[in-house]
Amino acid sequence: MAAMWEQTEAVVPRDELAAAIAALFELTPPLDSDADQAWRRCWSPGSARCARS
Repeated sequence: MAAMWEQTEAVVPRDELAAAIAALFELTPPLDSDADQAWRRCWSPGSARCARS
């Protein structure tokens, strides 16, 4: 694990990586969310379930 952090920090500092990961969690639905399924249902061919803009 230490070697992994050493190689990672050679590219990006740990605090910047942590901030990037936090930003990803803000932009994506929760892991237990069914948002992905809802998106597929709305955008499947022939679906009239969701309004499209």
